[in-house]
Order: sequence, then C-alpha cells, then structure tokens
Amino acid sequence: GFRALIESVDGFENVIAKHASFAPAYAGLASAHAARSGQFRFDLTHEMSKMRAAAEKAISLDPLLAEAHDSPGMVS
Repeated sequence: GFRALIESVDGFENVIAKHASFAPAYAGLASAHAARSGQFRFDLTHEMSKMRAAAEKAISLDPLLAEAHDSPGMVS
C-alpha cells in the first residue's frame, strides 16, 4: 500500500546514508521511485527524476549490476 511505498524509499535512503557506495541500494531506490511514479498520490515528474538519478548513480558505481538497469528500462 501507500505506506509501504513511502517506507521502501526511506529504507533505501537509510542504507545509502550509511553506505554511499553500495550500488544495489541505489538500484533499489530507483525501483521504489519507479513504483511510486504509477501512484496518483505521488508527483510523476518528481518520481521519475529521482528514479533516473538513483539509477544513474547505481550504474556509475557498478555498470554490470543488472538491477541498476531495470528501472530506466521499465519507463523508457
């Protein structure tokens, strides 16, 4: 539900705050923003911007991490 979407972003942001170079956390954050972009309670433009930034960071940290390429692929 709605609360789970909020908490998923918060969880990934907490991991990133502790481990800023952990690419899977950025990939998860990108996926969470992609999921939120389909919900009417969230601003589509904002969520897509956040998703792209997180995905780009994940790719820059680990270009071979498949999960880092998932979110941009879902919306392109």
